[in-house]
Amino acid sequence: MPPQSQRAEDVRSLGSFQSETKPPASREGAATPEPVGPVRPPQRPRRVVQLIGALGSLAVIGIVAWSAWSPSAAAPATAKDGGLRVDSDPPGAEVLVDGVTRGSTPSAMRLAAGQHQLVVRRDGQTHQRTLTIAAGSDVVHVVAWESTPAPATPSVATSAVVDPAPPLPSASLGWVTVTSPERLDVYEGLRRMGTSQDARIPLPAGSHVLELTADQLGFRQRETVRVIAGRGVTLSAELPRVPVFINALPWADVLVDGVAVGQTPLGNLRQSVGTHQIEFRHPELGTRRRTVVVSLQEVTRISVDMRQP
Repeated sequence: MPPQSQRAEDVRSLGSFQSETKPPASREGAATPEPVGPVRPPQRPRRVVQLIGALGSLAVIGIVAWSAWSPSAAAPATAKDGGLRVDSDPPGAEVLVDGVTRGSTPSAMRLAAGQHQLVVRRDGQTHQRTLTIAAGSDVVHVVAWESTPAPATPSVATSAVVDPAPPLPSASLGWVTVTSPERLDVYEGLRRMGTSQDARIPLPAGSHVLELTADQLGFRQRETVRVIAGRGVTLSAELPRVPVFINALPWADVLVDGVAVGQTPLGNLRQSVGTHQIEFRHPELGTRRRTVVVSLQEVTRISVDMRQP
């Protein structure tokens, strides 16, 4: 027979078991036995409690992150800068903008709208320009270095008489003529061969790769020509057309290079790069004239007040 302490422990275990399970249905007329020992509420497993706490923390972190990322909280983007790309032939020249080094050519960057001082340096040569960057525009600036003459080598006196090299026979030369409404420099590699204002640019017979450039316009065109001895080749520069915006107060009829183009305001009027004469006419306020340079480096905007003298 078990000791009294053992029987008491069995009674407590029986009471706990009956508190967590549904009591059996009592027979008719039979009294329901009272549970023995304290009745403890059912306990949730510790792992379930920890999982619920972790899910709650993740939910709070997700809400905070969504609030910070929400597009409605972000400030609207405004285009207050423009792009600048600087190239050179040959590449590898040092680029400085407003006194700050911006790497070597080719170099691309974003700049605030307005005027900037550009300096390009290579082998002791320096190229400086003041560029105007318009908001939302992309400017390309190309530098073609002039060839540096090689230092003269001192001659050594000898007793032998050396005849000078015979001149190149003129029969082996041809020429190139460049036609353009704007003055263009003509290069072959790093050597400047002439300009579009020259009637003839002499070249040896054979194939040549020429570059037509105008730094002030941001223009560059490459052409391959075959020169025949005693004959000439004509190259026509194809100047690109870019948008021009023209306005007048209160209004005016507009002529570009003597050709009527409409009445102000005129937006997105495409004109070739180069120098143009703009004429504004008003029946009561008279005529105003402006000379403008259309460039690939910036957007051209012209506006006049016809009420001002």
